[in-house]
Amino acid sequence: MKLQSTQHQVAIAGIVSDAETGDLISGAKVKLGHVSEAFNHWLVLKALPFADALNRDGRIQLNPTLTLVQEQNALFLVTYTALDGHYYFIDLPDGIYSLQVALPHLGTRYGTRQVENLNVAGAEATIANLSLPPTGIKGRILDSDQNPIVMAKVQVEGNPVAVFSDRNGDYELTGLEVWQRDLASQSARPGVTVSAQGYQSATSGVWLSVGEMKSLDLTLTRK
Repeated sequence: MKLQSTQHQVAIAGIVSDAETGDLISGAKVKLGHVSEAFNHWLVLKALPFADALNRDGRIQLNPTLTLVQEQNALFLVTYTALDGHYYFIDLPDGIYSLQVALPHLGTRYGTRQVENLNVAGAEATIANLSLPPTGIKGRILDSDQNPIVMAKVQVEGNPVAVFSDRNGDYELTGLEVWQRDLASQSARPGVTVSAQGYQSATSGVWLSVGEMKSLDLTLTRK
């Protein structure tokens, strides 16, 4: 008896990156939506052997990289991006698909991205590279004469990461958490503190929105 290996066909593949910096993102949740009845029927057949566990837990691990998930009586396939930001789905029936990408374990640090009408047909893989919009701030640090300040340190309240302005005075901080608005206080949060050698430090608050880069320029005065 001769054993033959099964050839799996990649149907949808791509990478997930930060929309602002271009950095590849690992651990992003990529959810494949059922757009056609054929795919829905295909998922139901895959779920049949695991019906009891699926009803109990709401998810079944089909293999090390793929999970079958039940949400509001609908079935989805879920995978997560690898360390290099790549993801893929294999052996899908021909049809039209939708993808939703998110980083739920990072709270409000990133928005989501939805892609519709992905056409899978034949042996050639459909490539869908996706970028997630980060929550953050960017701007320029200037002196009182409107000259850029190089190597000004920018620190955001509640975030251990600090960045430094470049030769043009520009800075950028992504992946920040959104603060809830406190009705008892009108001050914007979080506070953004900027310091540089030979200058007085300055702090300004900013209200952040999920998946949006807010602009915040700051001016420092000499000591």
